[in-house]
Amino acid sequence: VAKEVLLGCSEKLYFNYGILKILLGVEKKNIIALNAYKKIGFIEYKHSKKNKRSFIKMFFPTSPHHRISIGTAQFGEKYGITNTSNKTSLKDIKSIIKIAENKGIHNIDNAIAYGKSDLYLGQVDVRNWDVSTKIPPIPNNCSNLKNWLNKKFKESLIRLKLKKIDTLFLHNPNDLLSSNGKDIYRIILDL
Repeated sequence: VAKEVLLGCSEKLYFNYGILKILLGVEKKNIIALNAYKKIGFIEYKHSKKNKRSFIKMFFPTSPHHRISIGTAQFGEKYGITNTSNKTSLKDIKSIIKIAENKGIHNIDNAIAYGKSDLYLGQVDVRNWDVSTKIPPIPNNCSNLKNWLNKKFKESLIRLKLKKIDTLFLHNPNDLLSSNGKDIYRIILDL
């Protein structure tokens, strides 16, 4: 029942007043409350390990836009059959991110193969975003899968200036069907 009431109230707040989030603070020690809020849809803000607060800040997205992701292929390279211009400038990327954030959009779909997109995202600060990224297709002649996957993933995190990402995809899911598929799966679980 709590989730239905919260959804009803959040829609009214969004459509009538333009309110994008309901914020609350929960004591770190109150695990039962934290889990209950997460269960009904509250999302924990990402904090650095230096967070000395005695509470955890959480939000509930009131906007239907929280299901939308910003695709970043054109952030790092000229992409798309209808693209007649070059890649998106850093200035335009900052504007896109700011507009999306103001509209309640907090999801980014990125890939290591998108040129410098992860570098640009790191420059505009996406620490409070849910970032997904894709591992590029694994080369056939890859002699050390673990090192290759670790290196690609960690280099991307450095460029993104993130400690973790929310979702990791394989750009070529057929990699899992290769003779190394089981090894790839095990390695990815440890990233």
